[in-house]
Amino acid sequence: MSDDLEIFYSEVLKSLPNEVGMQEFVISKNILQVPDEFPTTHNLRIDISEHVYGSLKVETLLFYAPKRTYRSLGLLIFAGMFSELTECTLHITHPDSDITSIKIMFDRPELKNVMPGFTEKPFAFSYWPDEIQTHPWQTIEMNDFEFPHFIINDGIDSYVKQGEGNVVEGFGNDRATALFADLLLNIGGDENSCERIELECGPYYK
Repeated sequence: MSDDLEIFYSEVLKSLPNEVGMQEFVISKNILQVPDEFPTTHNLRIDISEHVYGSLKVETLLFYAPKRTYRSLGLLIFAGMFSELTECTLHITHPDSDITSIKIMFDRPELKNVMPGFTEKPFAFSYWPDEIQTHPWQTIEMNDFEFPHFIINDGIDSYVKQGEGNVVEGFGNDRATALFADLLLNIGGDENSCERIELECGPYYK
């Protein structure tokens, strides 16, 4: 069953390539728009679980969705990245989802905080469908803090006690955000047969 998010990007979804490594598709604001009102989806469910590292318990997120929904979320992320927005919220209406919304934050440096030299701004992404595996970023050489991150809060306070959050905020700088959006497009590809994706920082899993 389609929902607001998938309907909004239905035409772009038809054009997205599926065959691994055989066709480039340039994603830009010329073909993507951010909905005037923050969209909703009932096809995405995100549960909160926990993972134990020795004596440390951390919250983990479990995503469940049809392939089409993953691709639609990836397109929404890119649309926001190529716009002037500082954030975009996707409301989740699935009745069993622990998470009720995803707040996507975009890297918008202020003039007073720019680094020496010129400042770059993302305007397009060259998408090539790719095969993915359970740990899709294991071979990427990058600082752990530069990978996409997910913060669970209540939408008001940045940090809340474990078990009290219902909003996911992410995903880091432009590179991290694009990395996650690209993964979502590949998860939703027709040729993807990997049904379990694990994103975990540390020396072994990414």
